[in-house]
Amino acid sequence: MQRVILRSVAAATFCMLLVTLGACSSAGEPVPVPPSPSSSRHGSHWLAVIASSADPNDLDARRSEVVAVLGTNDARVVVSPGACFAGIARRYAGGYVLAITDRSRRLVEELIRQTESDEEWSGPVTSTCID
Repeated sequence: MQRVILRSVAAATFCMLLVTLGACSSAGEPVPVPPSPSSSRHGSHWLAVIASSADPNDLDARRSEVVAVLGTNDARVVVSPGACFAGIARRYAGGYVLAITDRSRRLVEELIRQTESDEEWSGPVTSTCID
């Protein structure tokens, strides 16, 4: 039991360190995050950031527009901390992103076209957060 608690504390400390380092880094470089046990479950995928903000509530209206096209329960539309994606541009590491994600660039680009959205950034990422 004590090992589980120590692992949880270590994981939380590591995540806080990553967020802090991401906020202090330069804006255009990808966030290097070592793979975690959760990332192997989620795997690599393509992500296109549509909007970003320090406050996730600021993304609600834009998210509503996107899900109106793709559907309310479409898991490919995410509002998430930018630090949850290894490989994302550093400028997103300290805030939240509204993004579209799927297993390939082609699929994400098609979704972007359907929603008539402009992407701020896109690229391959690995999800490092547990849903």
